[in-house]
Amino acid sequence: AVGPRDRFPDGAGITVRCCLPAGFLSRFAEPVLLRLGEQEDSMAPLLEPGDWVLVDCEQRARLSPVFEFIYVIAVAGRGAVCRCQRVGSSLVLVTENPRPSSGLPNRLSLSEGDILDIVKGKLGWGCRNLDGTP
Repeated sequence: AVGPRDRFPDGAGITVRCCLPAGFLSRFAEPVLLRLGEQEDSMAPLLEPGDWVLVDCEQRARLSPVFEFIYVIAVAGRGAVCRCQRVGSSLVLVTENPRPSSGLPNRLSLSEGDILDIVKGKLGWGCRNLDGTP
């Protein structure tokens, strides 16, 4: 799961099966299906805790994020979803929820790290969790 209480997933030993059309998946260079954690409310009500998101982890999409899209990011090893964009030597983060429980900062310095260590993927599809389980 991706969220403020969850370590960012490394993919080791995780298996999830989801049927999506091959034509749809072909639009993604490096697709990864993630579930938002119980506390991940930074993009609520657009994305809610427990929702599934399909993320493209291709490096090119992660190098130049723009506010038009939603990204999965890792801050201090914890995952979150937000809009973001490089402004000078900073990455500006914007959430839909004015008081997300993730406590995301508004801006991260890129001078000490690589943007690819922060921006993990570009969200391409989301699905509401309808069964009521987090």
